[in-house]
Amino acid sequence: EGARPAPLSQQARRTHASTAMVQALAFAPWGTRSSAGQVKARAASSGRPHAHPLRLPVASSRASRGTVPRWLVAPASATEGGKDVETERPEAGEAAEDKDEDPRFYWDAANLRWVRDKRGQPLSAWKEGGYTQIKPKTGEAYTVWPAVHIALTNRGLKSIPVEEALKMCQENKAIIVDVRPEYQYKKSHADPSVNVPLYRAVQGTTFFDQVKKLATAAMAMQATERNPDFGQDAKAVLGDEERLLIVACTIGGTLETKTVAQHKPKEFNDPEKAFGLESRSLKGAYELIEAGYKNVAHLEGGLAMWDYKELPVTK
Repeated sequence: EGARPAPLSQQARRTHASTAMVQALAFAPWGTRSSAGQVKARAASSGRPHAHPLRLPVASSRASRGTVPRWLVAPASATEGGKDVETERPEAGEAAEDKDEDPRFYWDAANLRWVRDKRGQPLSAWKEGGYTQIKPKTGEAYTVWPAVHIALTNRGLKSIPVEEALKMCQENKAIIVDVRPEYQYKKSHADPSVNVPLYRAVQGTTFFDQVKKLATAAMAMQATERNPDFGQDAKAVLGDEERLLIVACTIGGTLETKTVAQHKPKEFNDPEKAFGLESRSLKGAYELIEAGYKNVAHLEGGLAMWDYKELPVTK
């Protein structure tokens, strides 16, 4: 008791600092907190009254030092001008409960994950307040993951096993759309497949762009940002493709929210999978659907499973 921990090595300190900077950039998309005047102006321009559930996006001191709207972390009250103001979140037992068509969720900054329960705001309120679209410090705006998950789940997006995907491609019934960055696709990719990158190398030169480049370079990674021309690039590569578009990335991800216990065959709700497992291929599938493509699916297990099954690749 009272013993000091062993000091970190210089390399470990650099890695820790780089990771912290990347996390700060990844979870600082919310911008600075909105003033009361800005919120009123936004409400007036949209024709909605000022007194709605999202009227106080006041920052939490624990959530990224004032970068995350406080109502996103499900507080009991917010503070404006030194006074506590209720955020109108529902109490237990109220009629406005979590429903599949309009689930409630919030961002848990302490555990860096999305939480789905009645303490959060319903999806309809997120949309009404214009918070389903996030503008990060670097790159273009994007849709928050819970909104993507809900849309894909309601649509009934199918996940295709890798062996079945290969067979469908060989029968000319499907095409694999690899959404990884171009440099990763050139190193190795499933055969056959086409590349429509969902992310690209960071193009900007702002302070945050430079910090992101330095932080990722310290971990031998390339800094990327959302590709703002993804829809146009998809049209250029795929045209009016009518075959099934099977979207692929490295990890695959999943829409499943339940986990099967290893010691006994029983399913349970996993808090870490309240909205499945986020992935670029699932986001890419969402963006393709938004671009007008109707026949879209997802590669189960991703390209990691494709390689594990030793299916054809081009290097």
